[in-house]
Amino acid sequence: MPGGESFDDVALRVRSVCEDLFKNNSDKNIAIVSHGGVIRVQLCLLLGLDINKLWMFGVT
Repeated sequence: MPGGESFDDVALRVRSVCEDLFKNNSDKNIAIVSHGGVIRVQLCLLLGLDINKLWMFGVT
């Protein structure tokens, strides 16, 4: 979307939030609920894939 957040920007935001979440709750079970775009970005980050590979995941 024009003027919207890029996937690289989403990746920075997601990485920061998840690092804080996991750091402060390492002894707890955590459920993260989001929309498909953020889930795809998180999968790329967790698997060490280039962010441009996010479309290889089918998230429903």
